[in-house]
Amino acid sequence: MENEINYTILLADGDKDDCNLAKEAFLECCDQISVGCVPDGLELMAYLVGHSGSDSPGPPKLILLDLNMPRKDGRQALVEIKAKPTLKNIPIVIITTSGEENDIAIAG
Repeated sequence: MENEINYTILLADGDKDDCNLAKEAFLECCDQISVGCVPDGLELMAYLVGHSGSDSPGPPKLILLDLNMPRKDGRQALVEIKAKPTLKNIPIVIITTSGEENDIAIAG
């Protein structure tokens, strides 16, 4: 099968330029990766809930999560993801410019 998508990465970041840059970088490395972007924590949770049912292709294999997003920030979304049995095992990489001790503790 030619160029079959077998790995989905979801980037939650309010900056469209960051999303586009990440998409380009991943696709340059591997054309079998699908990279989705959501601009805030509300859309992140809607995406995850919508892709965790039995009729969906499943949740992403990796989430890149910005802590500072509009409407619902990454901190709140992280707590919600880890509280849901169907989502809590998705690997999450925190991306942030924050050096705050609380943010470092959340990411750990």
